[in-house]
Amino acid sequence: MNRVIFILLSLLLASCTSIYKAATGTYAYYKTNSDLVEYYSWNPMSEKYYIKQLPDADPKTFEQINTDYGKDTNFVYLKANKIETADPKTFKLINDYYALDINSAYFIGVIIADADPKTFTYLGNNWSRDENNYFYEQYNIYVCDLKTFQLVSDKYPSRGYDKQCYFVEQSKVAVKDMATLEILPANYAKDKFHVYWRSSILKGADPKTFIVKDKRSISIAKDKNRCYSATRVLSCNELNIEGQQFCECIK
Repeated sequence: MNRVIFILLSLLLASCTSIYKAATGTYAYYKTNSDLVEYYSWNPMSEKYYIKQLPDADPKTFEQINTDYGKDTNFVYLKANKIETADPKTFKLINDYYALDINSAYFIGVIIADADPKTFTYLGNNWSRDENNYFYEQYNIYVCDLKTFQLVSDKYPSRGYDKQCYFVEQSKVAVKDMATLEILPANYAKDKFHVYWRSSILKGADPKTFIVKDKRSISIAKDKNRCYSATRVLSCNELNIEGQQFCECIK
């Protein structure tokens, strides 16, 4: 009987704990006592906390910055991991992914290459800049012409360009003719020689006739010979009515 009561109480406690997590959003936190700092993260599959000790953390000076960041006199921590280079005295978060200290800018605890923290600005969608360059996540993309660089307006902005170069995320695309480059929706672009999807040449595509249909319900492209989804050639039987009409499968 006692065992049954114990099981029922355990199930009730687990259920209440799950409800509490859902209601409060307390899925991760730091816990300190006189000797130790621990990081607790909720595992919804097991409905238990995963606990990891921070053996180098000083519990006397440790403070939680948010659910994923903490610091003491000596170090800054991302979850249970030290950000070895971060300065705890000047460290501050921009958002859950970006942070600054007196020496560096950071993306998820990784130094952003050559970023100047004094002039660093977060632009959104994992893009940032300082007075000298633009960055995607932790990567310095080393733009070719800073004055003319701009981000592509898109549903998922991952591209940028200046008068000399075209970038997809941190990668510079080997565009053959920048003078005729046309930025298209859905990660497509073209010049007079090639069609590009992200940083790859779309082999066999005809740039003269290539167009993109990019709507909420459909995102495909076509040229005079084929229909495409990303780099994949589509057959008519893979398309809905709207796609078949666009690809001229039906008149």
